[in-house]
Amino acid sequence: LIRLLRGAVASGLLVETDPDVFSFHHDIAREAIEGSLLGREQRRLHDAALDALRATGSRDHLALARHARGAGRYDDMVAEARTGARESLRLGSTYQARHLAEIGLTEAEDDLELLALATRACWLTGQHDDAAAHGDRWLRLARERDDVSEEAAALSMRMRTAREAGALADMARFTDALVEAIDRLPDDEQRARAMAAVAQSYMLREQVEATYEWADKARALAEAHDLDDVRLAAMVEKGSALMLDFDAVDEGRQLLE
Repeated sequence: LIRLLRGAVASGLLVETDPDVFSFHHDIAREAIEGSLLGREQRRLHDAALDALRATGSRDHLALARHARGAGRYDDMVAEARTGARESLRLGSTYQARHLAEIGLTEAEDDLELLALATRACWLTGQHDDAAAHGDRWLRLARERDDVSEEAAALSMRMRTAREAGALADMARFTDALVEAIDRLPDDEQRARAMAAVAQSYMLREQVEATYEWADKARALAEAHDLDDVRLAAMVEKGSALMLDFDAVDEGRQLLE
């Protein structure tokens, strides 16, 4: 193996990027070699690569998903795409999150979590049309399955994606639908999160009094259940709305600080 690797490096085909880590010097060479393989050869190589990555405890979910797809192990591909998209969003790698979520959706197009991840990732990367398409599918499937928790989550995201796209009438429509869904949610945590989202919608549309009402509702419920992130979100929305009122700017600044 060493003799063969040395020859490949000496010829310029491969490069040793780190000790014992080799890559193709040019993607064109990799694509040409991969394209010359039989389908069975490609599947076996991807299968071996997937097993090798897992044996080393790799967290490179994009590589794991790509090799799982190449090996024809589609359940593994979807699982890696879901986990990878979730982790990428948490780390702020939004473009990778979008890529992973959409890889998973090629095999599991009705997976609600993948649709949620794809919607959020597309929104964060400014891909408004794609965010709306994923969000609409997520919302439609949630309603078909009578899953009010997913419906509320999808409505919250669609409010934001509509706003970024400048579709304020749609934003208002999604907000009204979320308000209607709140009482049907199964627990107070979900109700508090929905209330905070409603407060944000009103704040973004500069409807100050409605923002106060929903932010106060969300904060009270959050404090009763130790939901610190929701409590902070409600404070941000109310503080931002107070900053829109000339007589309440100092109060708003204090709350935001």
